[in-house]
Amino acid sequence: MNEADRLFAEFEGAALQHFEYLKKDYGFGDPEIGGEGIEGWVLFKNPTTAVRVMYEIGASPWVQLLRLKPGTRGTEGAEVSSLELLLVERAPALGGNEHGIGELSAQKLADIVAEKARMLKVFGEDVLKGDFHVFTRLAELAEENRQRREKDLLKGR
Repeated sequence: MNEADRLFAEFEGAALQHFEYLKKDYGFGDPEIGGEGIEGWVLFKNPTTAVRVMYEIGASPWVQLLRLKPGTRGTEGAEVSSLELLLVERAPALGGNEHGIGELSAQKLADIVAEKARMLKVFGEDVLKGDFHVFTRLAELAEENRQRREKDLLKGR
């Protein structure tokens, strides 16, 4: 097993272990595991909500929050936000607490996944229960971030 395969296996194991509470506490089904190239994910879904735990080689894991479109079986057409934006809104001292880009040890990778699972449980219970009122604000934050990045890019020219 090469290093990338080992890291993906560690990521998947950590995501399955630390996000297990989604099944027990919020009625999410068995997770779907996928990947493509240097990116892998573990997807948990219930009838209204999906949580996609993502990892890309060379980056820190992140968590997408999806408001599922009624009447669809998959995630097509879902409204997507992130745990990171949720933390910016609800726990500014924690928001944007990224671990940077670069190689992570298997233990550090597992620790980050565990931390994200804990933060989602503490700050995202409403979303996990299908209450998406905060998504309006998260969309505003995403747009503010996009505009700020665009402005910074233009300044750098």
